[in-house]
Amino acid sequence: MRVEHVFGILTSQMNNALNLTSIGIERIKSTIGLMNLTYNLVRYEQMARLNNVKKLFYKELLKKQGI
Repeated sequence: MRVEHVFGILTSQMNNALNLTSIGIERIKSTIGLMNLTYNLVRYEQMARLNNVKKLFYKELLKKQGI
């Protein structure tokens, strides 16, 4: 996994989430943890959707080949 990709997503698509304005290390840790959780959930959803598209594609391909 490319680390730069994660930081790029956090800054561009998540409204510059790396700009932390919290006071206190515990709040900052919580904020970063929630950002990471959100990124992971979005990425999981993308991968699940892509997997479904692949399954449908192969199903149609096999149907066309008569298998």
